[in-house]
Amino acid sequence: MLINKTYTSFRRQEFVDYFSNIGILKAEGVFFGQGWEVKIGEERNKYIGNMSFITVDLNIEIRENISEEFLNNLRLAFLRGGG
Repeated sequence: MLINKTYTSFRRQEFVDYFSNIGILKAEGVFFGQGWEVKIGEERNKYIGNMSFITVDLNIEIRENISEEFLNNLRLAFLRGGG
């Protein structure tokens, strides 16, 4: 199963750090673990009006039977409150 996710307002290094802790480096920006592989894209700017936000794409290849737990853990790791 292939999943593409885009994250805004997170640095690429934050994803490198996260996936370094749960997986093994395969190549620059590519990590793998039991049943999954993630390619971390480069940082780019996304403009909304005059405001610029850092954006990073993740390409996730994952076994379907572990995808829900994996994505929930990823979501919780990158959940931020604001206000």
